[in-house]
Amino acid sequence: MAYKIAVLSGDGIGPEVMAEAIKVLEKISSKYKIKLITLDDYLYNRKPTFIKFDIEGSETEAILGMKKIMRDFKPKLAICVYHKPSDLWKIPLLIKKINPRYKIFIRHYTQTQHDTVCYAI
Repeated sequence: MAYKIAVLSGDGIGPEVMAEAIKVLEKISSKYKIKLITLDDYLYNRKPTFIKFDIEGSETEAILGMKKIMRDFKPKLAICVYHKPSDLWKIPLLIKKINPRYKIFIRHYTQTQHDTVCYAI
């Protein structure tokens, strides 16, 4: 089963995502309440086996929001690392810091700077 949800670390979200989210929230805030939760809070009891992120520069925050999942279940990860230049090394290091058992692989899919993915197996 696939879940489509919005996640964050619990400490905040990336500035690009926040700017877009504010626009959307301003339009719907009078009608709806929106609860933001971490992946640990939302998916932990479901024991995910695969997680993929391409969330426009907020990958680090989302990873921080699923530390318990990564430590306890070690799901396979496919995380985009091209939105910020430092993501290329910071995200793999963060993954290894959270769970040193991960093996890290980087794959680039285009001739431009886009579509570089960090796989953690």
